[in-house]
Amino acid sequence: MTLPPVPLNIRTAKIWHCNYQTLAPVAELVNLETLVIATFPDNCLDFLSELTQLRFLSIMHFAAREQPGAAPGTREPAFLVAGHTSKLGR
Repeated sequence: MTLPPVPLNIRTAKIWHCNYQTLAPVAELVNLETLVIATFPDNCLDFLSELTQLRFLSIMHFAAREQPGAAPGTREPAFLVAGHTSKLGR
């Protein structure tokens, strides 16, 4: 599923359990000040650094996905920030 087109001048967005493969296109919303995400599908938060006007960010849940090098069928939440992988505690 891809993100629908939205005006670039939008200042507030809520993305709620939408089954997107990635939220990277959100980085194009350069005027975004508030972003609320229910399920974050990406392994990396780096694209959010493009949102220089962002003042409030809320992420409820990081989606579990298979990690490179993990045993087949192993799914655990993890994310990548500035080149460092962190596993999230349950």
